[in-house]
Amino acid sequence: MFTISNIKFFDYLYRKLRSVLYLFITILIFPYQAFFLSKAKIKLKKDYSRVDILKILIDKKDSDMNYLEIGCDLNQTFSKINLVNKYGVDPIRGGNIRKTSSEFFKDNITSFDIVFIDGSHLVEDVHEDFINSFNSLNVGGFILLDDVLPKYEINTTRRRFTSVSNQDAYKIIFFLNQIKHIEFYYLPYDHGLGLVKKISNENLKIFNFNYGVYNFKQFIENLEKVKFLDIKELKFLN
Repeated sequence: MFTISNIKFFDYLYRKLRSVLYLFITILIFPYQAFFLSKAKIKLKKDYSRVDILKILIDKKDSDMNYLEIGCDLNQTFSKINLVNKYGVDPIRGGNIRKTSSEFFKDNITSFDIVFIDGSHLVEDVHEDFINSFNSLNVGGFILLDDVLPKYEINTTRRRFTSVSNQDAYKIIFFLNQIKHIEFYYLPYDHGLGLVKKISNENLKIFNFNYGVYNFKQFIENLEKVKFLDIKELKFLN
């Protein structure tokens, strides 16, 4: 008879074996990346994690603020958010709401001050999560996007097979470039984060966007057009 502890053990074992396999593949294909694929000039710093970033953003708000996290997995982030009004949405495990993000937003009437999007990293899913989150966000609120600063092109394939994988979540920047009533910044920490601040009460009406016309080289060219924030600047961000 399987118990919860048995399930957790096999899940842990599966994750470890998968990580080893991804690492092995990464080593094998490294020469291909080095000679044939593009590389962005990005230096990600590890002295601050996504949790540190979120706590800085939380400190800018009232203690009774509403926090939403999409994609909680094993609660690596969600468990470290010390707020009463926190909502964690995940269809499989973690958080406190067992739904897909689409199902959650279909019935949601809550307005949020901070949203952390860390669910599916396929750009069409990031796109949907962003629009739904933005339209549920209070003016002056923040959306933090995970894995949107890939350094190597090999890590941007839609199907994961390397130890580090951003999939094509990075393409969301091309949609964000079209939005006038936001502020957007890159945060070169953790796995590469993007920060959106909502600066007007206008919601997003455009839902469809053709991401197929964009690629990693265009992403590299776009890096010069977006401001990178360090921790000190983030703390003083109004």
